Amino acid sequence: MENAYLKNPEDECPIDVRKNRFKASFLEFKGYLDLLITIEALINGCIMATQGDHYSQSSVDNSGSDIRKTLEFVRQLLPIEEGEYLDECYNLLIKEP
Repeated sequence: MENAYLKNPEDECPIDVRKNRFKASFLEFKGYLDLLITIEALINGCIMATQGDHYSQSSVDNSGSDIRKTLEFVRQLLPIEEGEYLDECYNLLIKEP
């Protein structure tokens, strides 16, 4: 299911060559709140998946692997650099008289 959400695999373009990072065209968010709500929904889905009925037949063959992959993806979505920047801005604001 490689590139299932990409219209064209060539749509990926580097955004920071020094860090070897890429931006996939299907990852678009309206803002930080939309991004964080999406992350929360993904995490909640994983939590619900781990609390399922262990005695019934699962319709998902590799649920453990799928959950791991989802959490790895969610981790990549966390706006850590933006958080660091916002912390720096906050510290500058509280230092002003």
